[in-house]
Amino acid sequence: MLMNIIRSIPSDNNSVMCPFVEGSERIKESYADYLHDESRLSEGTIKAIFFPSSTLEISSALEICTHRDWKAGISGGRTGIVGGAVALNVDAIISLDKMQQITSFDKDYIAAEAGIRLDKLNEYISLNTPRMFYPVDPTEMTASFGGSVATNASGARTYYYGPTRNWVNAITVVLSNGSILKLRRGEIFAHNRSFQIEIHGKKPSKFDFPYFEYPKTKNTAGYELRDGMDAIDLFIGSEGTLGVITEVEIKLIPVLENHLYSVIWTQNEPQTLEIVGELKKTKKLKILSLEYFDPNSLILLRAKRMHDGSESTIPKFPDDAVAALFLDFFYDEENDCLECAEELEKILIKYGLSSDNTWSGLEEKDLTQMKAFRHALPETVNEIISQRKTVNPKIHKLSTDLAVPEGKLYEMLSIYRSMLEKTKIEYVIFGHIGDNHLHMNMLPKSEEELDMAKLLYRELAVESVRLGGTVAAEHGIGRLKRDLMMIQYPREILEKMWELKRIFDPGKILNPGVLLPDLQ
Repeated sequence: MLMNIIRSIPSDNNSVMCPFVEGSERIKESYADYLHDESRLSEGTIKAIFFPSSTLEISSALEICTHRDWKAGISGGRTGIVGGAVALNVDAIISLDKMQQITSFDKDYIAAEAGIRLDKLNEYISLNTPRMFYPVDPTEMTASFGGSVATNASGARTYYYGPTRNWVNAITVVLSNGSILKLRRGEIFAHNRSFQIEIHGKKPSKFDFPYFEYPKTKNTAGYELRDGMDAIDLFIGSEGTLGVITEVEIKLIPVLENHLYSVIWTQNEPQTLEIVGELKKTKKLKILSLEYFDPNSLILLRAKRMHDGSESTIPKFPDDAVAALFLDFFYDEENDCLECAEELEKILIKYGLSSDNTWSGLEEKDLTQMKAFRHALPETVNEIISQRKTVNPKIHKLSTDLAVPEGKLYEMLSIYRSMLEKTKIEYVIFGHIGDNHLHMNMLPKSEEELDMAKLLYRELAVESVRLGGTVAAEHGIGRLKRDLMMIQYPREILEKMWELKRIFDPGKILNPGVLLPDLQ
């Protein structure tokens, strides 16, 4: 019989006290960085910040919050862009800054506390087992380990490796009443779309959920509820609303020694999409990531490079390039490199291009240069918005996080173009074309354009869901996108998500205002 009982255990933290600071004025003066994240959503006023250095201290902090009837926000690396870590409508913040320890390590796995940064985790792995690595590669490697799990983070290599969820072996979670839940993949599963949930000190609850067909694409909108699912996946991507993830164990795999990196300069967008289709179909190229830069992206980068002159950090690229693709693929033997190059050349020739239309390399330094080119685009966008904010502080960019199933990308791009051209709002489209997941950044020049962009974002979200896609493919929902959950899911599913939240967090003290929309 399948095991489907999820049990938390008492914390046994009677002798443990979590350090914290109190006083809204003191916090505003000395701890302001803990009040916001990269969304720059305006924060509120809070009463305390906790600085736990262990799972037991987090348990103690949550018991204090429960006793004082405080709402608690969770603060990791604060690199999110959807407002998930903003001190808004909460009384206290639980910071994971001091949770930095590697707790267990072997050749094919590593476990660490939730506060360690991904770049520091990868550095430890590289130093201690250089032939193994953790393949998940979010763009922002200063993100916290626990935060990346709580948002089911992904990145360019998700095309090949999948998101964070695929690599998590085990997690430790502290629930709002201070009890501790330890979950290991492969031990507890939903049976007939049902879990038994027994939280220490409470009568067991039965949680049933209906069938729902999730998007057949990357998706980080809401809780995972699938028949036969592993209980660990309830918490991966839950954005700190069910419990605080304090420790995570992940799988490691052998380093891929042989890479070929290439940027393909193309002549127009339809040609680029045809090449993408061929690259996805071929069995001879083992593609790790496949990224896109639309015509507006290259126009913006060309103008930025010209403006900066000799001081520009943007590598020179062909004057006649209209759009571009970035590929990272690997091969097993030296001879295979030639076979890969020949296969790529064959695809390019089919669409009127050749290797002369590429920038390719085999070394890590080549990848570093190409990543600099890739990252120059969002950096340039942010610079433009910063300049416009000096004139009007209310101005900000709007960046979509929509993804659609295979076969629907061309239609979604056509919708982007037709809607945007009517508004005359400046925009660029770039990102993870291999996953049919493109970021469209709108750069409004006025409050009127900003209001138009907000309405347009919602219309585009509706179109994405109509095509079987998602409103949030990798950045999560946070506070900024809660209303989009009502586009993504029928009310029945949202009510079930709220029911799950109430079982694990009956006082609704964890990350209020994050992820789940208010149902009127």
